[in-house]
Amino acid sequence: MKQIFLVFLLGTLLMGGCNSSKITKEKIESTTELNVEKKSLAFSFKDIILNEGLEKGMSFFEKNKSSENYELIENEMYDVAYQLLYDSKKGTEAIEVFQLIKKAFSENARINDSLGEAYLAIENYDKSVKHYRRAIEMGQGIKFYQFGFLDPQKYTRTVLSKDTTQLFEKRGNENQEVVFVFVQGGPDSELHIGRKDPLYLMSDKKDILRIYPYQTLMLNSDLIATEPILTKEQSAYENELNAEILHRVISYWKNRGKKIYLIGHSFGASICMEYLNSKKNQTDKVFIMGLDLDEDPRNFENVKSGEYVRWKEGTEPYVKRIYRWIPDDYPAKSGFDRAADNLTMIVKNNMDKKYTELLKDEVYKNMIAVYATMDEANGPKSKKEIDFIESKGGEVIEVVGDHHSMVSKTFMEMIYAYLIEGKPFG
Repeated sequence: MKQIFLVFLLGTLLMGGCNSSKITKEKIESTTELNVEKKSLAFSFKDIILNEGLEKGMSFFEKNKSSENYELIENEMYDVAYQLLYDSKKGTEAIEVFQLIKKAFSENARINDSLGEAYLAIENYDKSVKHYRRAIEMGQGIKFYQFGFLDPQKYTRTVLSKDTTQLFEKRGNENQEVVFVFVQGGPDSELHIGRKDPLYLMSDKKDILRIYPYQTLMLNSDLIATEPILTKEQSAYENELNAEILHRVISYWKNRGKKIYLIGHSFGASICMEYLNSKKNQTDKVFIMGLDLDEDPRNFENVKSGEYVRWKEGTEPYVKRIYRWIPDDYPAKSGFDRAADNLTMIVKNNMDKKYTELLKDEVYKNMIAVYATMDEANGPKSKKEIDFIESKGGEVIEVVGDHHSMVSKTFMEMIYAYLIEGKPFG
């Protein structure tokens, strides 16, 4: 039976107090002397720039950067630079602040990335490209928004390590009997593990055993820069490897006597479906979130190079550019189109399949399909597919919200309560 939930994001305001106590005059004087609050050099500096101009602001900074009355904090300087860049529309001033950060602290990937962004904003494209590429050189990995700066590469097949422990990241208590395996959306070049990842949002996050499988693009970032664009055969091979990674990770923990709960969201759900299609299912429960078993063909209609389909309020398809912030005359524009088209080929390979025809009936007994009413990424879920899943013994859950409402704290805690505490959804 289809179940419907309304997901709200709630905030909590924590307020605390303190008790006063009698202290001596000497202690008062000592405490006052030791706790003189320093002013923020960054915010004082910003006010002078806005009120009196860049030249006087720079003079104030140089005069007070070593003053005992002011405190220079790197993150505050970044805050000031971005406020000047976007709130005050003062790109030149923002760049000067970024340059001060570089001089006062150190050159690193972060400062070059920010300079690349700032030069892009003021349309100095050559310097923008220079700093973005410098950021990649100095960084620990490639970010989604940096894909277009990679040099074109010939296709090289991804090769998996024979050591399965190299194919996933682990968090939490390994002594637990239950393993939560989360396959994230994307495709992306890195795992997003931390305060916003769905498993972290669950109750008892420190105690549950959380597993995050890698994907081929995370192991082989050159895929995104492949030229010519990935073929159907190459994309199929990489997606087969994604299913193989998931199979090996699940087998690793199943062989250690664990109960496996598999959760896949968006592109991660397509990897889960291909796992169910091509491998022996060893999971105890599978959540397919934000993706249909049979994708709506409109997801790939009328799409040109560099574009993809989104859904207005989850119902009406329209085409937009993946890297829409990149101007047409940007020097690296062709690199971003190449990256977008390779992403599309990776995504489209699994989504072209009709999993209602491919999956075996026994798979549905442990399947819960979750969809959102206003899914801007995947579009509407058809009544035909809902009825089909339920007729096979699977469950279907509707969440009122967008593509990411399924991985909110509220809904993830519902999943935890359902799986661990035996509570029904709702």
